[in-house]
Amino acid sequence: MKLLLLSVGTLILTSATFAAEPVVFDARTAHSGNWSDAETWEKGRSPKAGDFVQIRGEHTVTYDVHSSAALRMVHVAGTLTFSRVKSTLLDVGLLKIEPGEITTEDGFNPAPLTRVIRTQVIRMRATRMRLPLRRRSKSARFRHPFRPT
Repeated sequence: MKLLLLSVGTLILTSATFAAEPVVFDARTAHSGNWSDAETWEKGRSPKAGDFVQIRGEHTVTYDVHSSAALRMVHVAGTLTFSRVKSTLLDVGLLKIEPGEITTEDGFNPAPLTRVIRTQVIRMRATRMRLPLRRRSKSARFRHPFRPT
């Protein structure tokens, strides 16, 4: 019985240790408006490279910027639209669309993605290898080994 309680206690402690921390946002919307307008954001601070950005539940923000400055995360609890008048570019590490004022950075882990991409490239190279041709008869005709005759 003591062993069971100890195991359950260890499991609870381990899961609590690895729980994701809530994100502290660098830029949050104060009201609806254009992304480029400083008054759209709390304290008049527009998002900058590396920021955690939040669009709150009741707010609609129109993205009207062409910026290659990468944001760490954009949490969309409200509505994010893109300008139909200007050419736009949004560079973001994690775009989370979910309701609420609190979120975590779960879902942002680039290491496994790198492994998946590398595996796909290796598989593509293997399928493009040229296979040796077999001579079908004494004539000069050659056929691919996997094509039906």
